[in-house]
Amino acid sequence: MGSTTGGGNASDPDRVGETFEAFVGMLTSGVPADHPALLECCEFLELSPDSEQARRLITGMGYDVDYRELRACDYGAPTIRKRFFMVMRRDGKPIVWPEATHGDPKSPAVISGKLAPWRTAAECIDWSIPAPSIFDRKNVSGREYAEADRAAASNALLSRARRRLS
Repeated sequence: MGSTTGGGNASDPDRVGETFEAFVGMLTSGVPADHPALLECCEFLELSPDSEQARRLITGMGYDVDYRELRACDYGAPTIRKRFFMVMRRDGKPIVWPEATHGDPKSPAVISGKLAPWRTAAECIDWSIPAPSIFDRKNVSGREYAEADRAAASNALLSRARRRLS
């Protein structure tokens, strides 16, 4: 469900986020009956545009909606990847987001003990398990090289990290 121009595949920069905003509108207070995203949502949900369920999307489903992009490292996961979260409520209670539990080891919050330092991938690796290095293998080429690299790429990083930590 993305905004495109003329039915093609190229995104229209002026319409970026339009479908998402309409989706949030359908969950909250509704969207205009002629909104282009309504037909996309009906198609995706396998609803007839003339159905009662589609009318509920037009009038809105009455949810309180909040969404955020959170970094997993701020909550104790050993990765800096960002994740999208959406919370929806219809019970009148407030949406409450968790407080970060981890932070930059150099930050005042970590230094003062308010937050734990970010975890690292190195904490999760069992360095006692031997792994072959791609630097020690004979040269291969073509497809065989690509497959060998895919299989060994993470081992190369591990080997380098091991050497640095030793």
